[in-house]
Amino acid sequence: MLTLHNVGVRFGDKVAVAEVSLQLPEGEVLAVLGPSGCGKSTLLRAIAGLEELATGTVSVDGDDLAGVPTHRRGFALLFQDGQLFRHLDVAGNLAYPLRLRGASRGVIAERVEELLETVGLPGYGSRSVTTLSGGEQQRVALARALAAAPRLLLLDEPLSALDRALRERLAGDLRGILTGTGTTALLVTHDHDEAFTLADRMAVMFDGRIVQQGPTQQVWTHPADRQVAEFIGFSTFLKGAAAEVVRDAAHVESEDGTLALRRSALRVDDSGPLEGTVRAAAASSDAVRVELDLDGVGRVEGLAEQHATLRPGDRVRVRVDAAGMAEL
Repeated sequence: MLTLHNVGVRFGDKVAVAEVSLQLPEGEVLAVLGPSGCGKSTLLRAIAGLEELATGTVSVDGDDLAGVPTHRRGFALLFQDGQLFRHLDVAGNLAYPLRLRGASRGVIAERVEELLETVGLPGYGSRSVTTLSGGEQQRVALARALAAAPRLLLLDEPLSALDRALRERLAGDLRGILTGTGTTALLVTHDHDEAFTLADRMAVMFDGRIVQQGPTQQVWTHPADRQVAEFIGFSTFLKGAAAEVVRDAAHVESEDGTLALRRSALRVDDSGPLEGTVRAAAASSDAVRVELDLDGVGRVEGLAEQHATLRPGDRVRVRVDAAGMAEL
């Protein structure tokens, strides 16, 4: 549905986006994942027609969008602050794009109620947007973006202004809304968990270039190199005999490359086949993060149950969860 071919954007002598090629099938969600300043938001603005292309093309259903202004592309944009009209109530915000299209009052009223149900805010139509929580405001902003049934929804860090717990909850809800409405969407984010939750496909971007792309699960479990692996949450990298110890404990086939481990791959468990010594332990919201000297392996990071009391020097047993492993 959406095709980018060798898209480049420059600001003077600075190359912000370099030769990006991507495809997004209709009805799917693509996440462009990368650190701040990598060019992902510039890429999104270029797709929207808000930045001039230095090279390449953006096309939809085979039609080149060169020269097509933003307001005629049939896209909707959702930003991290929502950009709601504060002088209008919730229903007024949702009705705005429908009024621009000349919809009748009856159609607008019906569509507003339908959208409020879709985003989990039934009965909120008369509420002032200034009385809503951050999460509620983003739900209203999403509903407004969906109001005119856009060909493509562009989301620029839509949840980054929210606290972690709310962000995690809304990510799951947003995924359900997008799939439930069959919306084709492109998301840019620096949060790998958010990308994993929301997207069917993922493209990892560094320094203006796409370094890996594919189905989200494939990128998640088979990062292209160490830089990608570190960015999506792998923290321990093992080779040779040390890697074999962990592979054997996980009952997976031996390989010659580097074994990458997320912290979740190694868990303190009395029934585990490996042993090690605690170097440090720190509680987090849902687990205890531990640093271990694992026998036959060396220094690694792992997790323990939230109720665990661990001190430096404690001897512990460790099990391996293959779901937290990847081969590079």
